[in-house]
Amino acid sequence: MTAALVTLLLAVAPAPAGLPGGSALHAHLPNVLETVKVGEWVTYRFDPGDGREYFWRIAIVGEELDRLGRPAVWVELDVGNHHAMKAPIAQMKVLASRAQGLSAQGVTRMFSAFGIDRPREVEPSELPKVLLGEAEKKAAEVKRPREVTTRRGEPTRLMTAGGTVSAAPHEVRLGGTLLKRYWVSEAIPILHLAKIEFPAVQHAMEARDWGLDAKAEMATPDPAAATIRMEGAK
Repeated sequence: MTAALVTLLLAVAPAPAGLPGGSALHAHLPNVLETVKVGEWVTYRFDPGDGREYFWRIAIVGEELDRLGRPAVWVELDVGNHHAMKAPIAQMKVLASRAQGLSAQGVTRMFSAFGIDRPREVEPSELPKVLLGEAEKKAAEVKRPREVTTRRGEPTRLMTAGGTVSAAPHEVRLGGTLLKRYWVSEAIPILHLAKIEFPAVQHAMEARDWGLDAKAEMATPDPAAATIRMEGAK
C-alpha cells in the first residue's frame, strides 16, 4: 500500500477543492462538513467518455470529537465499478473536523484499503505529507494567471440518473472556452452537486443514488496491524 491509493481517493474527496472539477469549484461550494448529518450519503456515476463507467460513494457514518477536541465526522469514500459498491476497488475512511474539512488541518485519522485487503490506518504523523502535498499543488494551480470566470444561472429542473431535481447551473470559462458546467442542488446530500460536465473531453459525472440512512461499509481495521507510511508522499 502506497501514497498512490490515498492520492486516488483524495481526487474524489469531500473537500470542495478536491472534487472532480478542481479548484474552480472551491469558491462556489462551502465547507460541506460544517452542516452534514450522520447518515447522509450519495453515489456518483462517472462517465469518462470511452464506454466505461465508474462510481464513487461518499457517506457520513459517524461523529465524535477528534484528538484535538473538535467536533468531527467520519467520512467514508468508496470507488468501484458497480453503483452498489460490490467489491470496491478502493476505500477510505477519515475523521475530519467539521470546521476544517478534509485538509491537512482537519484530518486526524485515516484508514484505507485496496481491493480485498483489510483496511489499515495511515500513520497519523504521515498525514500532513500527503494532505499538504495536495494543498500545495492546488495552491500552485490557483496562482497561475488564468482568465477564469464563472456564471450562475437560475434554478431549473435537471434530470439525473437518480431522478429529477431543482438545480442551479454554473458555467466555468477560460476566456471564451467552456471548461465545465455543473449544477448545485440542495436536494443532493453532502456535496449538493447534482451533475458536472467537461465538454472538451466529453467527461461527465452525475448523482445516481442518495439517501439519509448510510451505514459504515468499510470492514473494521485490525488494531494490531502495522500502520501505513506514505512512502510515496513528499
